[in-house]
Formats: sequence, C-alpha cells, structure tokens
Amino acid sequence: MTIQSYFVLSVFIGTIIGLIKFQQRPALVFGFTLLILFVSNMVTTEQVLQSFSNQGVVTLILLLVCSLALEKTRFLRVVATKVIHKSYAKTFIHLFSFTVLSSAFLNNTAVVSTMLAPIRNNPYHAASKLLLPLSYAAILGGTLTLVGTSTNLIVNSLVLGRGLPSLSFFDFTLVGASLVIGGGYLLCHFLILP
Repeated sequence: MTIQSYFVLSVFIGTIIGLIKFQQRPALVFGFTLLILFVSNMVTTEQVLQSFSNQGVVTLILLLVCSLALEKTRFLRVVATKVIHKSYAKTFIHLFSFTVLSSAFLNNTAVVSTMLAPIRNNPYHAASKLLLPLSYAAILGGTLTLVGTSTNLIVNSLVLGRGLPSLSFFDFTLVGASLVIGGGYLLCHFLILP
C-alpha cells in the first residue's frame, strides 16, 4: 500500500470514529472530512462542485425536505392512527400496506418516524410485534419507485454519468412489487400464522 492509501484509510477510520463520538453532529464530521481531503488535494474543487450538482443528490435532498414538511403536517399522523385495530392480522395488513405505499413516494425515515407514536401508544398490541413489520415494509416499499430509496437515485445518477438515458419513475416497480409480495408473505407466515 502507498502512503496515499494509508492516508485515505486513516481519514476513513477517523470519520467513522467521529460519527460514533459526535452522533448529534454528522454534518460537522463530514464537513471536517471533506476539508481534510480538500486541503490534502485528495479531492479537487471540480469534484466537490460536481458532487453538489449531482442530480441524484439534489433530488434526494429535495425529497427529504418534502418528506420533512409532510411529516410536520397532521395528515400522516391522522392516517397512521387509523392503521391500529383490535385484530393483530388486520393491524398488520393495514400497517404493511400503508407503510409500503408511503415509502414508495416518501423518505423511509419520515414514514417510520410518523408511525412510531401510534404504534407505541396503541392499547391492543405490543409495540415489539409491530416495529419489525414496519421496518421491513418501509424498506420493501422503497424498492417500488425511483424516489423510494436513495439507492435508486444514486443508481440513476450513475446511469446518467455514463451518458445513458435516465431511468423512469416506475422502472423499479416490477422487481419491487415482487419483493413486496414475497417479503409480505414471509412476514405474514412468521408473524400472523403461528
């Protein structure tokens, strides 16, 4: 390994340690890491500017802003309270369906955080029996559309970077629907049927 490789490895390890130590300030840690890489000429000005103008990153930031705005409204909270029922099977199906559909168009973190309070405060079922399906439903729902998960947006930006045409909004839907159906079946089989 070269000195440059050791330097990059040490910066990477330092960033991980910084993220663990300063969990409340990840932007500061990443900013400091970028500054170190920039000052050491490991990253050029052009690369920094190009990453800020990356269409996938810009779309992801706008999606996060929209999701946070929607999270602050009452709409998702009102819908989330309608998901809980006395029957566990009915609650599971409503929770899974609502989370999958919401995660296809909104940021997964916003959807999950909106659902946490109704799940925690419900009088019928232990929260521990609903949190795992919520998490899986959010992950699976994100696979349905281009904006459903940041990974899809990054893949699209890589496609654009190669000079290929952009992926369409529903290019992921067929594969994502297969994952949702398969994952939903497995969750039903292990959580409802026993």
